[in-house]
Amino acid sequence: MRYIYKFSFIAIVFLFIFTAILVFLRVPEKEFKGYLVKDTGLFVYFADFPSFWSSFKKDTIAISASKHLFNYFYDIELFFRKRFGIRPTPLRWKIWAGKPLLISWNTSGDYLLSFKPSLLFRLFILPSLNIKNAIEINKTDTETKFYYLWKGEELLISNTETTFNQIIPFTSKPLNMSKSMACIRIEKGLNALLFIHAENKLFMDGKIILDKWVEDNFLNLTNFQDSNLSFAFPYKPIISLLSETYIKNLVISPLPEKVSQPLFIWLSSFKNTSIEKLYHQFLQKKMLENAILFYNRTSEKFSNPIPEFGLWFPYEKNNIQYLLSELDLDWQYYIKKWGPYKGYIVPIWNNAFCLSLLYYQKGWLICSQEPLMAKIVDLIGESKNNQRTSRILTVNFSQLSDDLEKIFLWGAQKEFIIDINERDMTNLFSPWKEFFKEIGTFTINTRTIQHDKETSIFISGGFTNEN
Repeated sequence: MRYIYKFSFIAIVFLFIFTAILVFLRVPEKEFKGYLVKDTGLFVYFADFPSFWSSFKKDTIAISASKHLFNYFYDIELFFRKRFGIRPTPLRWKIWAGKPLLISWNTSGDYLLSFKPSLLFRLFILPSLNIKNAIEINKTDTETKFYYLWKGEELLISNTETTFNQIIPFTSKPLNMSKSMACIRIEKGLNALLFIHAENKLFMDGKIILDKWVEDNFLNLTNFQDSNLSFAFPYKPIISLLSETYIKNLVISPLPEKVSQPLFIWLSSFKNTSIEKLYHQFLQKKMLENAILFYNRTSEKFSNPIPEFGLWFPYEKNNIQYLLSELDLDWQYYIKKWGPYKGYIVPIWNNAFCLSLLYYQKGWLICSQEPLMAKIVDLIGESKNNQRTSRILTVNFSQLSDDLEKIFLWGAQKEFIIDINERDMTNLFSPWKEFFKEIGTFTINTRTIQHDKETSIFISGGFTNEN
């Protein structure tokens, strides 16, 4: 008799679970509303996050990250398992947290996650979060400092409690998104709408709308196919956007202190130098407003990691004396020729920075070292003046890893980093170096179309790996 009761109890439990699953599958899913933090600067929207995740896991980048950066992902996985009792996988996310996912950041760097959990989430996980009702904000988790708010049938998560007092409905939801697609919208500094396709090697396309016509003189400066690491793009709005607080927080806050510390130390090594003085003069005179900036790599001629970079900015006068006078710089210069072009050499920091200047396309082209100027002049001669499509960004991550390694090892060698020597830094960076080498090169191409009062820049790009 005891076994009959035991069997009956097990049967009832299984029947209950089976019925719950049927109800869960048959209940019509209501539309995802979504919420944004007020003064949104950036948001990322997934119509079907589990499908995007599943497609991304098959990509070379995800496979390489899983192989070389296992320890970092294990910490994230361990957190989910301890906090929610679930190992994060696309299928489990779909069952417990649903399909749509919306993440937004404001200008202060605060973020808001918005998703629509399933019935199973409310029954088994929600009680552990101690969310009592729709308006009461719970106590923060002592380890992760996450705040939770139940808004209708959607769960909101943020890093600050005050964020919930400044939320707005998500009204700009993009239409006709595929399951393996992510939408990125940048609303502060420029109007940009980008789409990332996980099923196509993280191919990216989209459009940037600018209020003013962007002069296309820089098209002649962006053909850097021979450069291992390079970029060229207008200072405004792209670089000026990067100076916004919310972008700084996005870039810097995820980095471990052992990574960000040597970068800050390296940047601080240029303080009180001629380079910093020149930069401040450019900012004060507003010469960077329509400038084009480009970066090549770190030089191998010096023990310190010295960057090779340059810029082009529009300027009416081709007289170098007039330019230096306006910048309030009393520097010596020497005449130098690069092919058919006549320019100038300005030594400002021993041999590390010997500025090369050339008047080109109604503006000044300036490089940090003479060999880089020679390279740029060759590329200018090879480019086509009538092209409307241009490669504006090329990042070879193998070269990037070499540059970062030089900076990290330099910081360790100079004993700028506490409790980290060169051997420790090499071991710490080794998995990242292997990861960078395997993910290949990232490129972005643009096509510009001018309207009456605005310019549309259509972009497309992605990762390629020839290995």
